[in-house]
Amino acid sequence: TQESRYVTLEELEELIRAGKEISVVDVSTGEDLTSVTLAQIILENERSRRAGLPTATAFGGTSSATLAS
Repeated sequence: TQESRYVTLEELEELIRAGKEISVVDVSTGEDLTSVTLAQIILENERSRRAGLPTATAFGGTSSATLAS
């Protein structure tokens, strides 16, 4: 089963930790942003461990995640 919807980085992280496979695709271009999104989640986690560092988004635009279960 696949589901396509808009999600936050936090929601994606929860899904990954729950063992779900995800795919992140830019809805306007069809570009696969999965690798960039996973790297962003890792970066955000590392930054939150190190207090005082600013948080930034690595990419902009609108994307949708496809969840496979």
